Amino acid sequence: MRKHARVGQRTPQRHSQPDAFKRRATAASTRPKSLRSTLQWLLISAFCVAVVLCVVAIASATQSNNLSPADKKQQSLIHDNQQLTAASPKPTGTNQMPTAQPVPTRQAGIVAMHQGPFLSSIFRVQNFYRGPVGSDWVLVYAGSKTNPDGSSGQGGVVLYTETINQQGGFDLHPLGTFLAPNSTALTTTAANGNLLTLRSTSGQVLTFDLSTHQYGLPV
Repeated sequence: MRKHARVGQRTPQRHSQPDAFKRRATAASTRPKSLRSTLQWLLISAFCVAVVLCVVAIASATQSNNLSPADKKQQSLIHDNQQLTAASPKPTGTNQMPTAQPVPTRQAGIVAMHQGPFLSSIFRVQNFYRGPVGSDWVLVYAGSKTNPDGSSGQGGVVLYTETINQQGGFDLHPLGTFLAPNSTALTTTAANGNLLTLRSTSGQVLTFDLSTHQYGLPV
């Protein structure tokens, strides 16, 4: 006997082969479109980055061309200094001793110099002497005190001691101004040990002892 299908029971439907083929074809056609969209987005992004870099390069070149010769020279010096700094050897340890600076040589004598480490409105210099006094070196600026009206006043000398600093340069330390009584502007004419010989513009001859800071008359 034939078995009759039950009423209300659905017979499972099978998809036909053409429908499955269509779905696979649709999926396959969708993938290339998505890949093409991604490639197009990457190309557009790369183009935008290239445009921005070109604009920055053009702006930098324009700014460089607008610099004055002095600014260009300063930029060149900065670039050279950076290269020298990068090429200089770096210290290999943290406990290295600083390089000792050579001791500068000094020569005693009289120099025809008319300027000291002070204003000419305070003291006018006729000439300058440098020499050792004991373990120190002394600088002597011979001349005259400047009057309030700007004229040359009483003659005298201004003394400084000179010491060598750690950088190999000189530091000056004032000792004071020593005016000669009843004298016009003085000029140092000779040095013998600690004793200087000075002559005033009026023709007076005096001595000055660098150790006692006292004036006297030549023997």
